[in-house]
Amino acid sequence: MKTYRFIRFGGLSSVPQKGYNPDMPTFHSPPARRGIYALPYDRIELFIVPVVNMRTNKKTQRELIHPGSQYVRDSKGNKITFNWKEHCGEVEYSKEAQKAYYNPHYNPKDFYSDQYKRHIYNHTFWKGNTEVEDYEYEEHNFSHDALIKLKKPKSFDYNGNIWCHLNCYVPIKRKDIIKERGDWLLLDFNSWLKYYTYAKEHNKYKDYGNRTHNNYSWDYFEVFIEKV
Repeated sequence: MKTYRFIRFGGLSSVPQKGYNPDMPTFHSPPARRGIYALPYDRIELFIVPVVNMRTNKKTQRELIHPGSQYVRDSKGNKITFNWKEHCGEVEYSKEAQKAYYNPHYNPKDFYSDQYKRHIYNHTFWKGNTEVEDYEYEEHNFSHDALIKLKKPKSFDYNGNIWCHLNCYVPIKRKDIIKERGDWLLLDFNSWLKYYTYAKEHNKYKDYGNRTHNNYSWDYFEVFIEKV
């Protein structure tokens, strides 16, 4: 029996999706109350992988590091964090922080050269509820910046039903769609694999200097699986 390999930053157990809303307010809103997001092993778009989670209740909001992420630490095992002046660029980062964060091969004359190391993220943590209308992103609400990186992902083989966005790349026949929810389509594994193969061919040239197709991004290859 055919299977396909997927990767997941975090655990493989089905988890409650706090962002679930039957009205599907956003493109990436979860299509089911429980499940996990994952990516095909050969179409990994890291910019859609979260490094923090938002925990909210009626009175407070708090950001927590995502289970698939970890803090970058210095030689003494301490988290590498930055204060307000470092956040604003008024003072330089420490030598150890620069070594951890900056790309030693950065070429400012090369448009495609990255100043920072790949997969190292500088995330700003703010105090209080940032969703209130008059929230001020100023020093009095600033908590700290921290360097965060993704943990090594888990991989798994799967051949069950799959929620997907493959219709962003190729037409999907109505007879192959089990269910629709927002911008998600639920396909059985064989249908998903057939359309995924077509979509990869359509999308194979991921060259940002020569955009061959409208949908050159890989983020629409993400899948949602209700139970592994």
